This record gives sequence, C-alpha cells and structure tokens, in this order.
Amino acid sequence: MPTVSGTTGSPTNTQDGGDEIYSFSGSGSITFSVGGTITYLIVAGGGGGAGAGGFESAGGGGAGGLLAGTYTATASAYTITIGTGGSGGVSDTEAVNGVDSSLTGTNAPGAADGGGFGAQQNFSSGGGDGGSGGGGAIPGSGTAGQGNDGETSLQGGGGGAAEAGGTDSTQEGGDGSSSSITGSAVTYAGGGGGIDFNGGSFAGGDGGGGASNYGTNGVSGTDGLGGGGGAGSGNSGGTGGDGGDGIIIVRFTPEASAGNPWYYYAQQ
Repeated sequence: MPTVSGTTGSPTNTQDGGDEIYSFSGSGSITFSVGGTITYLIVAGGGGGAGAGGFESAGGGGAGGLLAGTYTATASAYTITIGTGGSGGVSDTEAVNGVDSSLTGTNAPGAADGGGFGAQQNFSSGGGDGGSGGGGAIPGSGTAGQGNDGETSLQGGGGGAAEAGGTDSTQEGGDGSSSSITGSAVTYAGGGGGIDFNGGSFAGGDGGGGASNYGTNGVSGTDGLGGGGGAGSGNSGGTGGDGGDGIIIVRFTPEASAGNPWYYYAQQ
C-alpha cells in the first residue's frame, strides 16, 4: 500500500472511503516512501477557439487529452506537469493548441496531449491535431485513447473526450468523459463550440467546453477540466475563447489504513 513522504506544487489532499486523493492544478511532484497501486486521471490543456474576421466562420477548440487508469508506483518521486490551455484566435490570427499534461516516473503513464486549436476559415491548415481535434473544414484529429476528432465544417465544434465535435448537434463541442476519482462524478475534457457568419451561439461539450458567440468573444474552456475554447465571430471580427487548463489527480489506499483501525480513528 502506498505511503506519501512529500509533495510539491501545493496539491489539494482529500479523503474518500479511506483512500487518499491528491489533486494537482499546478505542476509539482509526489514522492512515495512505499509503492503500490495508484489510480490516476490526467487531463491536458484545451485548445483555443478560433476568432473569425468579419462575416466569417470559425471552429471550436478541441478538449485536452484524457488518460485514466492505474499503475504500480515504486518508492520514488514522480513529476507532475499541468498543461495550460491554448490561447484563442484574434480575428485573422490563428488560435493555439493546448499544452500536454504528464505524470512521469517509474511505470507512470506519461503524457496526455494538449487539445487542438479551432480553425479559422481563411487558413488552409485546418484545425489543430491534439488530445481532441479542433473543428474546421479540415478538422483536427484526436489522439487514440485520449479524445476525438473535431467536426468537419467551417464552423465545426471541437472534439471531446467521449465524442467527436458536432455529434449531439452541428457546431456544438463534443462531450467529455465522467470520472469519479475524487469521490464525486465530474465530467472532464469537453470540446468548444463553433460559429458561422449567420450568428447565434453554440454550446460547448459537457466537461468544460466553451460556448461560441457571435458578436462577442467565445467563452473560454473551464480550467481544471481541460475544455476547448469556444469560437468568436461578428461583423467586425471576433476573439476565440482560451482553452481550459488541465489537471492531474491520483488516488490510492494508504498503508496506514490497511487493517489498522487506529488509522480511521485518527481521521475523525
């Protein structure tokens, strides 16, 4: 059973059902003096939504990649890197991909890919590839096992961890995936909504995806959920929302709780 001897980066430490949970919203480390089975969730930064010029369409940013599972930790230090969300596009300036989040060390799972940026219709490169891809006429591709593709449309929604952009409705971001690693169900890594020159607003995917807006800026993805940024457009141009920052959460049953009733007494 694992035992933590130290952390850096000021993670939030909570308990659920006798398990210890460490949630990192900023980069740091966790050191185990005794190894064992660790359950983890890694979410990368979401991609920025596109910002369109006047009377143009723009794609939503893809969600940050999501990895979840278990690994066997050793008595050693593990490095935590939290990816930030990519910047939204400003009129005819392209948006930016999100940054990878990673958990590295012996047997650790490695990195989840940052979300792909949403495409602005005047750029031939299309949406960015990433954990989930950005929406666009040439949509970005999602990373297998981490996310899904953006929607194929000038105003396509960004992909989410659970589905591609535009799955629920055209121009909407793809929904993210639910995890109960903290003891409560939370949905992470939703894609950003796309926008066309006809106006309106289109929802981001469940899990922190930002909505698109016509006439105002797109909504940024939610920090700590890795959502993609929503696209922005308008008669005189628009700004896309930034992608949301990622998160890493680890959970384990500590050594002290295994068959030791005094551990439970000490938690009261």
